[in-house]
Amino acid sequence: RQSLYNYFFLRHDKWNGKQVIVIEAKPKVAEEISTVYGEVWIDPTDYSIVKIAADPQSIKGYDKLKDLARKLHTKLYFTLETEFNEFHNGIRFPTQVSMLEKYKGGEYINQYRGHQGWERTRTVFLYKDYQFFAVETSVSVENN
Repeated sequence: RQSLYNYFFLRHDKWNGKQVIVIEAKPKVAEEISTVYGEVWIDPTDYSIVKIAADPQSIKGYDKLKDLARKLHTKLYFTLETEFNEFHNGIRFPTQVSMLEKYKGGEYINQYRGHQGWERTRTVFLYKDYQFFAVETSVSVENN
């Protein structure tokens, strides 16, 4: 699937105390992509992905949230991030997925929620206590 995207260097950064490279992955043809895309944090020592921050436009249902924001005359703040901090046998595994849906500004939100805005949903999935184990199989062929 890598050939379906254009990649752009954004910056060198620090994440969890380590130097990382941040790139942007954007589909070459947006209509052909059905997966999430956005900014990617990469460990330059092994080129593994340590974090992904999704572009909200790439998330199914985002347009409905934008419609709600328009109806409320407010601004939508939406984030979806995945972190990969568990490293085992050269493979990174997810450790956290977090999503935030927040609305700020507008008469209704300011009146009932104040200038801090309305945090409609915050969802965090934590992956921990990974159980790594080996699965072994054997095959035997008998000729009758």
